[in-house]
Amino acid sequence: MATEIRHFTVAIPAGTPKAAPVVVSVAFPPNIVESIDWRVPRGPLGLMGWRLTMGGVKVIPTAGDDWIVADGQSGRFMPTPDLGSGAWQVTGYNTGANPHSVYLAFHLDPASARPAPVQLVPAWMLGNAPNLAGLLITGTQRQ
Repeated sequence: MATEIRHFTVAIPAGTPKAAPVVVSVAFPPNIVESIDWRVPRGPLGLMGWRLTMGGVKVIPTAGDDWIVADGQSGRFMPTPDLGSGAWQVTGYNTGANPHSVYLAFHLDPASARPAPVQLVPAWMLGNAPNLAGLLITGTQRQ
């Protein structure tokens, strides 16, 4: 369960072409992102598209050159746990005559809550250990 929620309102200016989208930072300190809620109120009528990026790399939606084009819709993303750098951005276009907004809520846990990675050892390394008892040198046997 998330211990923190960070809310952002991202305005996409009117007249922003798809070929030159605006990039708006929604950054926060590194955390584990459990989920991301989003909402676009009624109004864009298919003229605004947006996507989530991290460090300039598209994260959501994942397919090709897709954009989220919504009008009076909302949803939730469940990103992979490794997406916790906090360097999030919203990249968007708006070819309409009015500005429109995307509302985001990042549900977070501190990065310290992430369990330590488990180190796996190949099975061949778990074979019988050699008996080293005869190789021990005691203080009286030293020369």
